[in-house]
Amino acid sequence: EERPKLPQEPIWEYDVKFAGSTTAEKLSKVREKLKEYQVQHLIVHRTDDVVWLFNLRGADIPYNPVFLSFALVGHYYV
Repeated sequence: EERPKLPQEPIWEYDVKFAGSTTAEKLSKVREKLKEYQVQHLIVHRTDDVVWLFNLRGADIPYNPVFLSFALVGHYYV
């Protein structure tokens, strides 16, 4: 009942000039690996991996540019 509320901090895009690759380029590489290993889905559960993959940043955890998240990547959807 006294559970803390989930963070409500904003999420923002991380500029591709700093990220090095677009989200589409990163997803393309992930999907190549899915095909190579004959895997249907990838569960991305680490917050640092999610922010890297989608070129997003947040402030849900003090002093860390991440937000509470996870992702499911398939061959044709995210």
